[in-house]
Amino acid sequence: FRFRDIAVTMRNPDDYGSIVKSVFTRYGIPYFLDGKRDIDGHPLIIFILSALDIFTSNWSYEAVFRYAKTGLLSIDRQDVDILENYVLANGIRGSIWTREEDWDYPVEPDSRKEPSEQEPEFLDRINAARRKLVDPLTVFRAKTKGGVKAVAFCTALYELICETGAAKRIEELSDMFADAGMLDRANEYRQVWNIAMNVFTQIVEVLGDETIGSERFSDILAAGFAGHKMGLIPPSLDQVLVGSMERARSHDIKALYILGANEGVLPGNLGGDSLLSDSDRDSLQQIGLELAGNTQSRILEERFMIYMALATPSRYLWLSYPAADRDGRALRPSRVIAEIKRIMPAATVKSNVMAEPENLPQPSAPEPVFDEMVSQLRRFYDGNRIHDGWKQIYGWFNDRPEWKDKCRAVLGGLDYTNQAKSLTADRALRLYGNPVFTSVSRMETYAACPFSFFVKYGLRAKERKVFSFEQVDAGTFMHNIIDDFSRMLVKSEIGWRDLEEDWCRNEVSKLVDRYLSAKSRNVLGSSKRYLYLSDRLKRTVVKALMLISRHIAASNFEPSGYEVEFGQNGRYPEITIELPSGEIIKLTGRIDRIDTMESEEGTYLRIIDYKSGSRALKLGDVYYGLQLQLITYLDAVLEQHMKAGPTVPLLPSATEALVLEQHMKAEPGSAGDYAVKDAGPENSNPAGNKINESSGTYSPDKAGEQAGENRQGADSGRLLPAGVLYFRLSDPLIRCGRDSTEEEIEKAIMKELRMKGLVLADVKLIRDMDREISGDSLIIPARINKDGSLGRSSAATEKQFRELCEHVRKLLGSIGKSILGGNVAVSPYKRQKMTACDYCVYSSVCQFDTAMRDNRYRYLADLDDEEVWGLIGEQGKADLEADGNGTPGAIAET
Repeated sequence: FRFRDIAVTMRNPDDYGSIVKSVFTRYGIPYFLDGKRDIDGHPLIIFILSALDIFTSNWSYEAVFRYAKTGLLSIDRQDVDILENYVLANGIRGSIWTREEDWDYPVEPDSRKEPSEQEPEFLDRINAARRKLVDPLTVFRAKTKGGVKAVAFCTALYELICETGAAKRIEELSDMFADAGMLDRANEYRQVWNIAMNVFTQIVEVLGDETIGSERFSDILAAGFAGHKMGLIPPSLDQVLVGSMERARSHDIKALYILGANEGVLPGNLGGDSLLSDSDRDSLQQIGLELAGNTQSRILEERFMIYMALATPSRYLWLSYPAADRDGRALRPSRVIAEIKRIMPAATVKSNVMAEPENLPQPSAPEPVFDEMVSQLRRFYDGNRIHDGWKQIYGWFNDRPEWKDKCRAVLGGLDYTNQAKSLTADRALRLYGNPVFTSVSRMETYAACPFSFFVKYGLRAKERKVFSFEQVDAGTFMHNIIDDFSRMLVKSEIGWRDLEEDWCRNEVSKLVDRYLSAKSRNVLGSSKRYLYLSDRLKRTVVKALMLISRHIAASNFEPSGYEVEFGQNGRYPEITIELPSGEIIKLTGRIDRIDTMESEEGTYLRIIDYKSGSRALKLGDVYYGLQLQLITYLDAVLEQHMKAGPTVPLLPSATEALVLEQHMKAEPGSAGDYAVKDAGPENSNPAGNKINESSGTYSPDKAGEQAGENRQGADSGRLLPAGVLYFRLSDPLIRCGRDSTEEEIEKAIMKELRMKGLVLADVKLIRDMDREISGDSLIIPARINKDGSLGRSSAATEKQFRELCEHVRKLLGSIGKSILGGNVAVSPYKRQKMTACDYCVYSSVCQFDTAMRDNRYRYLADLDDEEVWGLIGEQGKADLEADGNGTPGAIAET
């Protein structure tokens, strides 16, 4: 048979049209899918309607970029993408699009880095693309704003199509498709152009001098386009005709395939859903009204249509029906099947529902045979036996130049593993540098999954920034306000214990307003919704500040530092890790608050970290390297104090801290070289020493020795760990009874917001942290029993704190060694139901899939506190590995 001798027909083309397209294209069968097609998805129609939507939606993001991405504008597609990213990142909408001045919003709005040298050039490119897009639309708007006559509207829209180059582009695309032999696509573009012009003409004829606005004109156009469909003619003579049974036309067809011959479809279900009954129709027809036929006549028409279809082919007839629908429900074959079997007993019925797959395919087109060959080779590679003929088929493909590259790719794919190849040590050094500047939180990311660290901090891949306010943004916002408020207290010499809520609320409001006005494009000031959110955040910050005031008022600890940084211009130098191989890793970070208390034993220190979520310190996470920040910061401060010597104060006084901060901003110097100047005699450094002169370098394999030095001595200059705690920034909802007093409600709130973490197991010290403690503390995770002993608490001895610091030091050294060793394995952890992939944004990059043999989670045991202390205690007696640089579960465990 020639292709033109074959036809495929069905009752519902919508059910089979996409399948026919896919299969026929794959097998290289030329076909023509008969039927009318909607035009609402055509680029020209989208262009016209989107141009109007831009003004009816006040330059919404969706309308603008639906218009820009039609491919009909004379703007490079890459420039459109760059413009889109910029608009999303800065929340640009509305009248901002039509401002005369160039946009100068930052390319990376939330970046703390200074703008790059390329940013002005990048902004010029963005503004040039914006002008190309906006200027023709602005002219069109000027001609139609406020409502104009329909003829003027159509004329202005036609001019917009011409001025933007869309008309020329339509012609170019039509010619391009025609030259490529895609005559149906070429005809499609011509038809849609003619339909659009016809709709304009009809609007002018009907509404010519009537004044209409943009919204109504858009509705009229949309309705006009919806009423038109494309009817295409076959672009070639020799092709398979595919179409609906109702539209089938009898011509010289030798072979006919009928699809979907199920009961209710062939013949169709002619249920009684008509408004008029058959007797009503007969009565109305008797008085001369013309109506559609009654049920009986429709049944006859249906049977006649089936008869005509079955009688069409002269040589071959093939009917098929699905045994089940997409939901697995059984479907019955059409009664037509039974009638044909009765008339022609020799007709055979075949089913592939339970058929065994053949070892070798039937002769067909190269592409499907190649696909099957790939599947068979995969089976062979996995150890299964396959037919020897597949080797000959592979040889046939491999001998042909057009398939040779694909065969090579297939063999390479058989060895494919969904794992990143390790970097060489030299390449890792060139990627990360030496020293490696990173942070503790990044080390936690590596412990969770090395590949995630590599993509985020090695390749520096970024998510597309969208102008919004997420949970993490709320946390950062509240951090900044609390830090500014704390510094304002220091400057004003106001104590935390003296805070009044009304005054606090007023000052916070000023700080927030100052924050909102600091940037030209600030999320919280961009809409009424976000302004409401900023008011909620104000209440949360005030609640947090008053809670801090209550905590401090109830304790003997005093804040000694806010936003204390480790870094080049920070209060302390970077935390420096020297690996046995000689490479250096420098860690930066920031402590939200440091509290201290002087005692006869020495100075007690606690680290406070503000969190907008409800986070607890889990020793199991610390053990595996997933939660390192608090312990690392505690250890670093303890070590810095030890190196500086007992005569140097831990932190400057309140006024001294402010002067120090101002001096650092005025004369930035090197890390660890901060001489306090102009502080006045009462606030000067009493020892006249430089603070933190030490570089802070330590080697992981000397951690035990250094910690041992820390434990020596017990004089008043000794610095002791009091605890590491998370302070929750929240305004929680509390469940309480109707008769609850204000005091009971306040206690319930304090209990809900109680700090979580780890404190020193010392009853006296715990009472210093909470002088009002009775049973369970409302401030820290501790309990004192009625007999005065320490109850169920999240507490550790001083020895355990030191051992935990030692363990974290070794972990950091091990992680650093793995980073510079080039390990970038796709190896996310899993503990119970939690995985490193839960909130990872790089899943589309790693494509981690446990169905692949080389993709497996690192399962981490869910350790309780006693198990952690036991493991750390054992490791304190012996190195983690022979060289002292192994990784306890964080990276090595699988």
